[in-house]
Amino acid sequence: LNVPKLSVPRTGVIELQRGLLANFSQDYSYLKTRGISEEVQRNAGICYDSRSKAVVFPWFDAQKRLRNIKYRATYGKVFWYTKGATPVRELVYGIDTVTGTEAVLEEAEIDALSWRTCGVQAIAVGGANFTDQQADIIKRSSINLIYLSGDNDKAGQKFADQVAMKLRGFVELRRVIKPSQFKDANEALMAGENLRDYQSRPIS
Repeated sequence: LNVPKLSVPRTGVIELQRGLLANFSQDYSYLKTRGISEEVQRNAGICYDSRSKAVVFPWFDAQKRLRNIKYRATYGKVFWYTKGATPVRELVYGIDTVTGTEAVLEEAEIDALSWRTCGVQAIAVGGANFTDQQADIIKRSSINLIYLSGDNDKAGQKFADQVAMKLRGFVELRRVIKPSQFKDANEALMAGENLRDYQSRPIS
């Protein structure tokens, strides 16, 4: 017999203790090499885990509760999350910093931080998939205009299509036009581009 695996639905909010971040150092050197300013890193709560040689990205919810922590290795593209924390598919990175009605929506945290380095409010979803939970978070926020800026690849187009499908009619959507030679916002920033200069077009 193939017995199905049963699981108990999760109830309540999984909140991490902010004291966890005290275990890490205020070392901003790695992301500075990626063009991210120290001020932006500090405001985002970025830390460094010297033991695992990884940049620490805290994920907060709209109530500023710590819900997950992402670790991104500085020696490669390996990353991992805090075990037992809220899955990032149920969160929007940077939603705790939103104060106005407009924001750039990115796939990765570092791309959102790239926009912030240029003085533009930005949030991210942590990957190329845009979930119903993330759409609901944005709908409940003060944002009524999204500048969509995914990667310049097939996954980025899929991401854009998902965002359009789930947010169309709830917020105004515009697609940021990035030069084709840059895969993402951080790559453009590192090349000396001012992301604020990029134009956008409506998504119908």
